[in-house]
Amino acid sequence: MFSSIKITKKKFIFLLSFIIIFSSLYFFISVHNNNYSSTENNSHSQNILLSSIFQIIFSISLIILFFKIYSSSKKNIKYNFKYWNLNSPSLKHIINYVQDVSNKNSKNFIPKQDRIALFDFDGTIYGEKAPLYIEYYMYYDFIKNNPKFLQNEPHKSIYKRLEQSCKAKKLIDFELEYDAIEAEAKIYKGFSIEEHKNFVRKFAEKNVKCFTNLKFKNLFYLPMIELVEFLQRNDFIIYVVSASDRFLVREYLKYHFNIPEQNVIATDVELMPKSELKNFEKTGKINEYLNFEKNDILIRNGNLIKKNVQLSKVRMVAREIGKIPVLSFGNSNSDIPLQNYVLSGKKYKREVYMVVADDIKREYGVDKFDENGNIDTTKSDEIKKKWKSEKYGYNVISMRDDFKTIYGENVKLIDYEE
Repeated sequence: MFSSIKITKKKFIFLLSFIIIFSSLYFFISVHNNNYSSTENNSHSQNILLSSIFQIIFSISLIILFFKIYSSSKKNIKYNFKYWNLNSPSLKHIINYVQDVSNKNSKNFIPKQDRIALFDFDGTIYGEKAPLYIEYYMYYDFIKNNPKFLQNEPHKSIYKRLEQSCKAKKLIDFELEYDAIEAEAKIYKGFSIEEHKNFVRKFAEKNVKCFTNLKFKNLFYLPMIELVEFLQRNDFIIYVVSASDRFLVREYLKYHFNIPEQNVIATDVELMPKSELKNFEKTGKINEYLNFEKNDILIRNGNLIKKNVQLSKVRMVAREIGKIPVLSFGNSNSDIPLQNYVLSGKKYKREVYMVVADDIKREYGVDKFDENGNIDTTKSDEIKKKWKSEKYGYNVISMRDDFKTIYGENVKLIDYEE
């Protein structure tokens, strides 16, 4: 019963005052009656009994109220983590951090409006080797199913390079990444925002070819979904900061997260009124001084504004949030500038984490099997050592050691097939 009562300082003072006044009045009447009825022993005994009972009730009430006030000052951070190994040191560290900064009595308390946490997308909360970053595989799949694009450059050569990466099951290099993102922007030229959303949703229903029982819409790391929900329950404001297309990331997050669309900071493309497309094709410029008419719609014009990587992430976060976040999760060198930006804040206790893909049985990880069939962890050990070094000072989340499952027990890793 008492757990449903929210006790504020004002309510507490009012209740305490009421109890004190009522008890004082009662004892006054009791003593008054006792003085005028001292010859009536039964009545006197009854008054003593009632007085004792009231004192007990009064004491219990005070204990309950004080307990309520004390417990309300400590944030209830209980959460049933189903997808993490409960002995995970990383999970325990995160829980302790949240408990510390959510406790009003702690010197590290952070007000709700400043509890801002950042999450990278690819490789941090979403699979990035299935077999490519999601936006590049969408581009690759689109070209494959629209052969007319294979007759022209740059699509023809980029398609071949992406095909090689798919078969090799390895991340593309930065040169191919920049070429592919610009080419990808061009294939959606003329798409309205809604048309692009529909295209993304349709693709999300496709099966991932290097896993069993898994669609692209569900290619999220289940433990990280839990982590985001846990932070939100403890009043953290979540932002997703990605190098992928902003509209794509917004749509995919809707499948498993309750994150507002405005809390997605990612790569942007140029938008313009559809009525101006012909003029744009002639001049190559957008007339920024035109009015937007009521019967017009916004479309993508095929141009990339800026890929949101490395230092760009820092600038975008500074512009769009206006505060330095206190918590950040990434997975690669591209996230280093943003992680360091979070740690640069002087106010509040801060934490940053790097997710390491060191599980090659359940995910396309960084390690490999040796000639005897044993896992050679040299690569992942080097990465973890790097993140934990004095130079960086990051915390590490190990997919192998910290995740009880990655995509679900019914999902199995298989060789990629066209």
